[in-house]
Amino acid sequence: MPPARKSGEFERIRWIRDRTEGGPRIAVGPGDDCAVLRPRPGEEWVWTIDDLVEDVHFREGWIAPREIGRKSVEISLSDIAAMGARPIAILAAAEIPSTYPERSFRALCDGIRDAVRSAGAALAGGNLARSTGPLAITTTALGTVARGRAILRSGARPGDEIWMTGDPGGAALGLAAIERWGRRRAPRAFRPPIDRLVRPRARIREALWLARLPLHAMIDTSDGLLADLGHILEESGAGAALDLPPPDPRFRALAARAGRDALDLMLSGGEDYDLVLCAPPGAIEPMRPRFERRFGIQLRRIGRITRRSGIRARIDGRPLRTLPRGFDHFA
Repeated sequence: MPPARKSGEFERIRWIRDRTEGGPRIAVGPGDDCAVLRPRPGEEWVWTIDDLVEDVHFREGWIAPREIGRKSVEISLSDIAAMGARPIAILAAAEIPSTYPERSFRALCDGIRDAVRSAGAALAGGNLARSTGPLAITTTALGTVARGRAILRSGARPGDEIWMTGDPGGAALGLAAIERWGRRRAPRAFRPPIDRLVRPRARIREALWLARLPLHAMIDTSDGLLADLGHILEESGAGAALDLPPPDPRFRALAARAGRDALDLMLSGGEDYDLVLCAPPGAIEPMRPRFERRFGIQLRRIGRITRRSGIRARIDGRPLRTLPRGFDHFA
């Protein structure tokens, strides 16, 4: 099949508009200077912005264009989920190198549309620009939450239990495999963690379900378990005592095969986009079996909030003397 003809900016915008679906909150969508949205009484809006930049967040050959588009939306949706909000609209801006193939551009846009549609949101608008540097996608997500019900990082209280969804470190293991062998040559056993890295899914449904409980704080694990829990502690003026299980033997074996330490991946590996939450003692345990049956992922208690600042951690009952750091763009 011959490559698609390279189209101009306005032709590309028309192509995107023709494939864009509206929503009940969108009064004016793509095509005007601004999107126009309709608020409802008694709600608050939450906004977030994030980006994916080639050679910073991914490299050519790591991830397909459609996966780039989808991931660019999911990482913003994950912040909406962490507030206990429901996504309603996405704005997407792309800086496209002049050499980027038309077929790849269209696949990237299809990935954006896939994620927006899956979240029950609408693509409200965006921007296209030519890049003289790397490919970059910036997404802004808008969500809605009942007035006063947004779940903040600053609400954790001493005595709260700390819980998390899923298993930490999976995406970091996928990255380790790609860095060691490349995506195509990585052993078959690493396909699930690689998929977790390149095809993340924001825990929107899970967060909305959990938000019905008396949560005091919540955050998504984009930078790593310890780093993101640290954001809650900093904003709440508190500390944490963690009591974590040892890494799963299979996870430990795969990490060693990729030349990485399993515990380091589990504690500091980012891009899992799971949830860490704080709640009063006894608030979550009775609901845990229902959550796990409904969503097919674990919900586990990993510690408690303390008055003493800092994080103290034990693994299988043994104290950790040194804690790894999470991801920092400027470290």
